[in-house]
Amino acid sequence: MTPTRADDSDVEIVDAPDEEATREAGRRLGASLGPGAFVGLDGTLGAGKTTFVQGLAIGLGVPPSVRVNSPTYAYVNEYRQGRLRLIHMDLYRLETLDDLEAIGYREMYESEGVCVVEWAGRIPEALPSHRCPVRTSACGDRPKAVH
Repeated sequence: MTPTRADDSDVEIVDAPDEEATREAGRRLGASLGPGAFVGLDGTLGAGKTTFVQGLAIGLGVPPSVRVNSPTYAYVNEYRQGRLRLIHMDLYRLETLDDLEAIGYREMYESEGVCVVEWAGRIPEALPSHRCPVRTSACGDRPKAVH
């Protein structure tokens, strides 16, 4: 899994042909994150967003035995077992800033933990400027990629 650059930009593309490679890309990012980090995840259904977060959690020191699930219906899952608190949010079913405020979004992402938001692009005006954007994509018959 060798990262490549797209068009000499700041975008790193990592081929992730299977779930383990997607988790490994997440683990590498998680290991590099510090307090207050915000990761905005986007990608189509089934492109590996939650799998990426599973690896990111491991990179933060959450034991692999802890089940990291998609928070689609709960909106927010928290994991405190790592070196930093991981706040895993999902905006798929939310539509407005008021919806976000109702679940305490701002307080969570302004915390000293690491905030990871799936479907971050659904409410772009709510995203902090200091975010790390990540896009997962399924590439037809080609392997998945993490950008």
